[in-house]
Amino acid sequence: MDKLDRVGEWRRFSKIVEDHIVSYTIKQYQSEDGTTDQVAGWNPQQCIEAIQRYINRFGKSGRGFEDQLRDMLKIAHYASFAYDKMVADNRDSLIPSPKHKELIRKYDIERVLAALLPLSYQEMQKDYNVENNSPNYYELSESLVHEIIQILETIIHLSEIKDE
Repeated sequence: MDKLDRVGEWRRFSKIVEDHIVSYTIKQYQSEDGTTDQVAGWNPQQCIEAIQRYINRFGKSGRGFEDQLRDMLKIAHYASFAYDKMVADNRDSLIPSPKHKELIRKYDIERVLAALLPLSYQEMQKDYNVENNSPNYYELSESLVHEIIQILETIIHLSEIKDE
């Protein structure tokens, strides 16, 4: 049996989505000066509603295979809009309050720690168990959360300088 390659599958699919955006969406919906489009003023709920419209079309008579594939690309694109808008709407709430600890996906924090921090995993206080008792989250100390945020803010700041 062949080994699954979910990351490779995603990369192939995301490239197809990107090609669709460049060849169709930008030309069809973006303003001439490239500063706005019909989705710019939407909220996350409106993006989800657009996704639902495409989901509801799936399998309807008269919708050919190519149209259904194109709808999958549109769903992925609207999902990215919804995600970005949710993050933007809640950016302030992503900064932890000093009165509580943050729960962060274990996979994400391991990647951050391995790539960015000279700290060991001993800094983590305990595993936090979620559904089915699988340890997918770490409960982090407040100081470690703040250190991670500082590093990520520095990376964001440096990438903004690079883009200018």
